[in-house]
Amino acid sequence: MISWHCIICDKPNYSTVLFDLHSIDSPNPFASLYIGDINQSNPPSSPDYQNQNIKPLHASTPIRKKTRVSSFNKPLRVLNINFQSIKNKQHLVNNIIDSTKPDIIFGTETWLNPKIKDVEIFPDNYKLYRNDRKKTETDKEGGGVLIAIKKELISSEVYELAPPDKTEMVWAKVDIVGSKTLYLSSFYNPRTSDETSLKNFDLMIRKATQIKNSTLIIGGDFNLPGWDWNNRSLKPNTTYPHLHYFFGNSLDDTCLTQIVDVLHVRQYS
Repeated sequence: MISWHCIICDKPNYSTVLFDLHSIDSPNPFASLYIGDINQSNPPSSPDYQNQNIKPLHASTPIRKKTRVSSFNKPLRVLNINFQSIKNKQHLVNNIIDSTKPDIIFGTETWLNPKIKDVEIFPDNYKLYRNDRKKTETDKEGGGVLIAIKKELISSEVYELAPPDKTEMVWAKVDIVGSKTLYLSSFYNPRTSDETSLKNFDLMIRKATQIKNSTLIIGGDFNLPGWDWNNRSLKPNTTYPHLHYFFGNSLDDTCLTQIVDVLHVRQYS
């Protein structure tokens, strides 16, 4: 189950996940090597066997360092929040984190800037990946996205999926023992009419879904209220229907599935 929170009405909402995160397990097809598997014609006491275990002082190929991965045996709890200024709602943010204890948080409309440090807005047991809106003459303050991941999970930013300028999107990944790499993205579409933002979203998810041995979860606020997700159709009098269909085609083409498919609290929640 994925929970998401409406800051405006201060109520949590819950949606059933259409897949089990444990189903992304990728077991190693190669069996472990035990002492009993050693060729008896070359027993451990033989000089040949002992010579096999002698490591040279120098080698042409350096020994690779092991990649750090998380060991996580419980389902991940994911939270999706539109903050509309995380600084001004610090008590609400702390309350929802304390009550739901999420492992991963997707955040939109953070309204942050580079002068604000991570420790000022989040508990120190979370690692933040941010893409703050850059203020220009045409873009007012606001917007911004983040992903917060518990530090007990081994995570890192995915720089090769950095979005084009003015696209409010950020990527991170989590490596978990025995599972596919989990790629995460938080995305904010400022306006229903923002065709450039949606086209850049389409560009990035098509690139992300080409990564092998991975699973993708995207959270955010897409500002496309015209979709009736239960019937997979547009509501009457939907504005910018071509952009709604464009977004729907993006999901279909990349085999992504909408999880939050019903309204829970208010008309636009």
